[in-house]
Amino acid sequence: MADLIRGFAGDRVIAFRKGVPITQSEFLADALAGAAALPDAPYAINLCEDRYNFMVAFAAAIVRGQTSLFPGTPALGSLEALAADYASPYVIHDGAEPPAGMPAHLLRHSGGNRAVLGDVPQVDLDRIVLHAFSSGSTGTPQVTRKSWKALIAGADALARRAGWQQGQAMTVIATVPSGHSYGYETTIAPQLFGGAATEASRPLFPADVRTALMKTPGPRCLVTTPVHLRALVLSSTEFPPLDLIMCATAPLSPDLARQAEQRLASRILEIYGCTESGFVATRWPVGETDWHVRDDMQLRPEGGRHVVHAAFLERPVPLADVIEMTGTDKFQLMGRSADIVNIAGKKASLSGLSRTLLEIAGVRDGIIFVPESGNGGNGSEVKRLTALVVATGTTQDEIRQQLRQRIDPAFVPRQIILVPELPRNATGKLPMDQLQAMAARAD
Repeated sequence: MADLIRGFAGDRVIAFRKGVPITQSEFLADALAGAAALPDAPYAINLCEDRYNFMVAFAAAIVRGQTSLFPGTPALGSLEALAADYASPYVIHDGAEPPAGMPAHLLRHSGGNRAVLGDVPQVDLDRIVLHAFSSGSTGTPQVTRKSWKALIAGADALARRAGWQQGQAMTVIATVPSGHSYGYETTIAPQLFGGAATEASRPLFPADVRTALMKTPGPRCLVTTPVHLRALVLSSTEFPPLDLIMCATAPLSPDLARQAEQRLASRILEIYGCTESGFVATRWPVGETDWHVRDDMQLRPEGGRHVVHAAFLERPVPLADVIEMTGTDKFQLMGRSADIVNIAGKKASLSGLSRTLLEIAGVRDGIIFVPESGNGGNGSEVKRLTALVVATGTTQDEIRQQLRQRIDPAFVPRQIILVPELPRNATGKLPMDQLQAMAARAD
């Protein structure tokens, strides 16, 4: 058994909302009151947008003996699929209107009441407390069951990598949703187990990030993605000091990492992992090319893939990426198996090509991919590549010319389509079906 809040200290701040601190004592009182008000059901779909409400709802479900479901998307179709797969789930939300067509429970808390150490509930270490769903950006969303001990292990390993001390008053500001694995590993678990605090909003635009930072005391850690980081670098907004930046969900180019560290005056810790395993490895991308496997995990080659082993995982997790080990606990990422394309006997990584595209002056966002009419991967020949590009002050021909100077001509997209924006989801990923639809409309 383990405490719901490890190292409980009633006056320690666990969250900030618009600059107003909320203590662990107030959070515990809200979680206990929230649990008493929840409906009787085995599963709760947590759709709270305010990060403090999300954390209260998660804790309340645990106290009530319920399992939380974190869908990859709040779209109605996704929720209906959950309703079909799970027995009598209901939605916990903090919005003005509940999602249509499903039983819903409104949860909004702001602190104010207080609880004491003797009120802290115990949680079985082996208990499955949440089911997380992958985004589906590379296929059908998959479900992963997370135990209490897995969340604790992740929080402890992340603290060791980040250099955080137990009880350190670090405040986390994040641009990623709480229900994504990267989100709850950085904005929920360190707060429950390590004494950190979380900022309740989810800022997306540079001005919003600045506002959130200005309203929280240091030391501060910004949890973000490459697409959000790029927006911060390109903006003219001035940001208050940061003590650490964490970046994940997509490969971070060395150029962007260097620009971000200079622009934001902070070191970047890059995180690699997946929903199924949690975070697997980290590196400091300015100065390091190797990834360092966390000390409570092992990577083993099995059946042509590398597989994650850890005592707290329900089962070993095969990784979708091609990995080249450079030591017993170090590796380099070579790209996803499905990311490698073959043209005229030459191979390249689509993500690597896309990173090169983003380095061109005037390109604000972009991706290179294989349209449905092409064939790729597994050694088959690709008919053509397509690029969707958000750009200012540059043309399709200029982009094509710049690509010819930077990559093998065989991989220069035959079709470069300028678009006003890309259909990125909440974590900055690009659903393939939406990319294919955009390309089809441009044909």
